[in-house]
Amino acid sequence: MVLIAVGFTVINIEPRVQRSALNSYYLNVCRELAKVNLPRRPGEGPLAFRDRLSVERPELAEAMNELTELYVELNYAQKSLPRAEQKRQLKMLSNALSRLKSKMPTLASLRA
Repeated sequence: MVLIAVGFTVINIEPRVQRSALNSYYLNVCRELAKVNLPRRPGEGPLAFRDRLSVERPELAEAMNELTELYVELNYAQKSLPRAEQKRQLKMLSNALSRLKSKMPTLASLRA
């Protein structure tokens, strides 16, 4: 009986979610912001996160807006983009992160 229960548990294990490079990058940015006491709240979408940070840290508003708008545009646009286009878009997101870091010296340790 125990073996049957274990067997069903193993069968029902969900596969790990395959994240795009873009989503992984944005989630990494969120984790890094959390390290400097700017966490994204559970259930808080990218736009709500940006809006809250813009109020809490007005000096980050412009850079956070640029980064978030770019992320939303790229993430919710056509999903079947060529690899070269995906790389170009990640570079644009990296540049937006660099501008965000320049607005806040404590984020200087973030990797672009």
